[in-house]
Amino acid sequence: EFSTGPMPTHVKEKTRTPLALSIVLDRSGSMKGRPLTEAIKCAEYIVKNSHPTDFVSLVTYDNSAQLISPLLICNEENKALMMDRLSKVRAGGSTNLEAGWRIGAQSIEAGIKSKLLPKNTLKRVFLLSDGQLNCGIVDDAIILDSCSEYAAMGISTSTYGLGHDFNEQIMVDISQ
Repeated sequence: EFSTGPMPTHVKEKTRTPLALSIVLDRSGSMKGRPLTEAIKCAEYIVKNSHPTDFVSLVTYDNSAQLISPLLICNEENKALMMDRLSKVRAGGSTNLEAGWRIGAQSIEAGIKSKLLPKNTLKRVFLLSDGQLNCGIVDDAIILDSCSEYAAMGISTSTYGLGHDFNEQIMVDISQ
């Protein structure tokens, strides 16, 4: 039987761990069309559904990486700002995945160092990409070492592969 009434006073409501998430979007030429559209939709969904205790930053990359929104608390004003920035993302040149990922990780690291983030915050880079490394650091081992260094600091990485020919191996390796 279901109840629509108030929660009994003896049942304590579970609190959610705050999240610091850097959403890193691949906007390289190989992402043009549906893959980039899906990446933007995914980022918009995350921003819209973030809790007021969460922090989000936005990074885009092609040949180079750009922090398009620093790590911000997810109040309505900041969500609107992030949605506006996402609406302006367009496909560009080559794929400098390492630069994009690194700026995302550094935005969270800066939040830690500045004491912006509560101690119990879950810290994660969320990489939306086809994983086609062709610019900047393209050596898988160097990228994976960097991911491991940040993971040791408590900043993990999750990946979401996009496009028919995404590089599944690098995307899986990065997330592990």
